[in-house]
Amino acid sequence: MRHLFPGLLLLALALAACETGGGGTDRDTLDGADIDAFVGDSVEPGDTISSDTVSDDTSPGDTRPDGDATGECLLQTPPEFDDHTVLGFDTEACLLDYGGDGGTPLQLKFVLYDFEGEAAPRVHFFHPGFYDLHDEWSWFRLLNGVTIPGWPVAPVSGRSFPTIASIYGALQGQATLPLDLRFIADGNRLYSPKFYASCGFAPGTSDKRFFGVGSLLHYPANADRAYPGAFWAFELEYTDNPTAGEVERFFAFLTARLPSEVANQLMWLTRSPAQETLARSIIAAGGPYADRIRSYDDLVVDGEVVGYNPGVAAGYPHVFDGAFTSTDADPDDIVVLARVPDDIPPVAALISAVPQTPLAHVNLLAKARGTPNAYVGGILEWQQLGSWDYYRQPVAVKVTEDDVVWRELACHTEQVDGHSVRVCPEWDTYRSLRATPVRTITQLDLSSAPYVVDVTDGGLADMAANVPLIGGKCAGMLAFQDFPGMETPGNPLALSVRAYHEHLAPLRPTLEALLASATFASDSRVRFLVLEGEEEFRDAHGGDVPSLSWVTGFIAAHQGDLFGAILAQGGIKRMIRDLDVDPTTLTTLTAALTERFAWLAPTQGLRFRSSATAEDVPGFNGAGLYDSNTGFLRPELQADADDRKRSVAWALKKTWSSYWGFPAFEERRVAKVDHLSGNMAVLVHPRFDDPYEDANGVMTLHLSRWFTPTQRRLVVNVQHGALSVTNPGGTLALPEIDEVLIDPDGGVIIHRVQASTEVPAGEDVLSDAELTTLGTQVAALADAWLDRPDAAIPAQERAGAL
Repeated sequence: MRHLFPGLLLLALALAACETGGGGTDRDTLDGADIDAFVGDSVEPGDTISSDTVSDDTSPGDTRPDGDATGECLLQTPPEFDDHTVLGFDTEACLLDYGGDGGTPLQLKFVLYDFEGEAAPRVHFFHPGFYDLHDEWSWFRLLNGVTIPGWPVAPVSGRSFPTIASIYGALQGQATLPLDLRFIADGNRLYSPKFYASCGFAPGTSDKRFFGVGSLLHYPANADRAYPGAFWAFELEYTDNPTAGEVERFFAFLTARLPSEVANQLMWLTRSPAQETLARSIIAAGGPYADRIRSYDDLVVDGEVVGYNPGVAAGYPHVFDGAFTSTDADPDDIVVLARVPDDIPPVAALISAVPQTPLAHVNLLAKARGTPNAYVGGILEWQQLGSWDYYRQPVAVKVTEDDVVWRELACHTEQVDGHSVRVCPEWDTYRSLRATPVRTITQLDLSSAPYVVDVTDGGLADMAANVPLIGGKCAGMLAFQDFPGMETPGNPLALSVRAYHEHLAPLRPTLEALLASATFASDSRVRFLVLEGEEEFRDAHGGDVPSLSWVTGFIAAHQGDLFGAILAQGGIKRMIRDLDVDPTTLTTLTAALTERFAWLAPTQGLRFRSSATAEDVPGFNGAGLYDSNTGFLRPELQADADDRKRSVAWALKKTWSSYWGFPAFEERRVAKVDHLSGNMAVLVHPRFDDPYEDANGVMTLHLSRWFTPTQRRLVVNVQHGALSVTNPGGTLALPEIDEVLIDPDGGVIIHRVQASTEVPAGEDVLSDAELTTLGTQVAALADAWLDRPDAAIPAQERAGAL
C-alpha cells in the first residue's frame, strides 16, 4: 500500500462535516416547497508619449525554439536568467498560443520596471501558471541571485530555487526572512512590502513608481455584450490610482512590446471607481487614448443572468456601486456589487453587476457557505434596488442557474405606545425559521483531566464522548481503530484541551470584556483589528485608504482603554503566542511526546494539527478555520537555523492562537457558537518529509442510503511523489484522477478519469489493486460512521447520506 496517510486522515476527519439529512435546522436549509411559497409573486428586475518615441535599449534576449517556443513562434526571453517571463511577441497568434487555454478572457500578468526612467522599460509577461502574484516575480529573481536593474535591492547569493513553491517550502517557519519578505494571512502568503511601495500606489508611502504592474487581457467577440467586438486590453491593480500621464506611459511601453495587430487595438480596461473617474476626465479632455478606454460595464450583456450558486435567502438589499471592503456588510445583507472584490464576509446573498469567473474567490466562498450568488447584467440600473436599500426594506431573493427572482416582504405600520412602529411579519417569520440557536460546546471539569490521550486506544463507539476532551480531529482518529487494515500516521497522540484552557486562563478576563463590548460586536473592522493586530490589518487592507485612515483614528482614540491595551500587545493572537506555556505543563507534554516518538530520528519534524471542540458539532463543522504547524522535539539540532525556533511550545501556541483568528471567529459568530465554550486540543503525528513520499492525494467519498441499492462513489486525486496534489507550486502538473464505484456486494468498478503528467505515459500512480483496497476500506469506514452511536443526535435526525 502506498503512503497516503494525509488523504485518509482528511477523509475520516471530514466525514461528520459532510453529512446531510438531519442534524437540526441549518442556516441555509429550508424545505423546497416552503421556499417557492415563501418567494411567491416576484419582481423582475499630462504630457503625451508616443510609442514612436520609445527607445529600445534593452536586449530582447534569446529567441529560441525550445521550452519557450509555441509551434513556430520564437519567444523573446530574458538572456540573463530564465525567470519564466517573455519580453515580447512577434505575432498575435503567438501571443494567443502563449496565453494557453485558461478560458475567457485570456490573461497574462506583466511587470515593467524603471517606469519613470528616460529609457523604455523592459516589460516581462509572466508565463501562465508560474506566478500568482506580481511581487513573486521580484523575489524569485532576487532569491536566485539575479538583480532587477535600477532597483536598489541587492539579490541574495548562494541560493537556487526552481519554483515559487520551493521558496515557500524553504522559508515557512523561519524567524528571519531574507530581503524585506514577511508572511501574512496566517503564513499562507509571502509578501514584499517594498515591491508594492515601488509600484507607486501603496497607501502611506511616497515611493515613486518604479514598477508598473497589471494584466494583458483578450476578449473574443460577443454580439450580445455592451461592447460586442473582440479586443485586447490591459488592466491595472484595483488599488492603483494612476495619473493620466501614467496611463499614457503604460500605453506607450506596452504597445512597443506587442505585435502591431495587438498594439493598434490595445485598450485600457478600468477596474475601480477611482480609475473610472480618471477615465471620464481623459475622455472629456480628448487625450491621445480617449477612444481606447473600456470598463467592466462594457463586458456586461444587459439582462444576462448567471446563477453561480442557486438558493433562496431573505435580507436587506445593500447596493455598493463603488468600493467594497470585507468589513462593509452584515450577515442580513443581500449585497449588490458593481465590481467583484477579492473577499466578502458572510452575507445573505450576493449579486454582482459584472460577470464572475467560476473560480473567483467570492464565488468559492459563496459555495462553501451556501450563499445564493449570481451575476445579473444591468442590475444597477434597476431603481427598485435603491429604494429598498434606502428604506431598509426586507426582500426575498431566489437564484437559479439562469434567473434571479425578487419579492418584497410585506411590512406595515402599527401604533405602539403612541409611536409608529414598522412591522414586517414575513421577515420576522423568516428570521425565526432561520434563527440559529446559541451553540454552547459541551464542557468538562478539566482540573483533573489528562494532558495526553492515546487515540490508538478505542474506536468509533468512543468518539463522541471524547470530543469535549480532545476535539473533533483527534476524536476522529479513533474511527480508524475499528479498521486495523487501514494505514494511519505513525503512533498519533492527542494533547487534550486542558493545556490550552489553562494557558488561556490569564487572558480570559480580557476576552470576556472584549466579547461583552458593543463596539467589538457591532463593527467587523474592530474585530479584525483586535484579533489579528494592527500589522495584519494594514497588510490585509493595503489598498483600502478609508480603512487605513479609520484604523489610525481608532488606535489614537483608544489609547489606554481595553482596545488600546490589546493593540499595544499586538492583538489577541499575538498575546496568546507571547504568553509562556506553564513550565510544568510543558515538561509533561514534552515528556509524553518524547516517549511516544522515541522511534524517530531527533531531527524528525512533528505535525501539530488543530483539533478544536468547536468543530464537527451538529450544525457547524468549522472545517479549514484553524492552523496546523510543524515543531521539533530537539529544535537545537536542526540544520536550518530558522527551524531552531520551532519548539514544542512554539508549535503549540501558534496552533492554539488560530482559534482566535478573524475568519474563524466570524464563522463561529454567524453560527452562534459560544466562543469561550470552545477549546483547542492538538493532534500530533510525524511529519511526512518530501523525499520519502511515494504519493500524496485527497479522496472524497459520496455515500447515499436514499437509493436502493446504496450508492458509494470514491473520487481520488493523487500525484506522484511530494509534488502537492492541491497546490503544485505554480507548475502545470496535473494529478491522476480516479473514480471508484463500490457495489453493495463488494464489487469495484474503476474509471481512470485523468492521468498524472508526472509519470511516464501509460503508467498509473495508484494501481487497480491499490484503488480497490482504498475503495472497499473507505466505504466500510463510511458505513460504520453513519451507524456510529451518538446520543447527541436523535435517531430521527440521523443522516442517510454523506
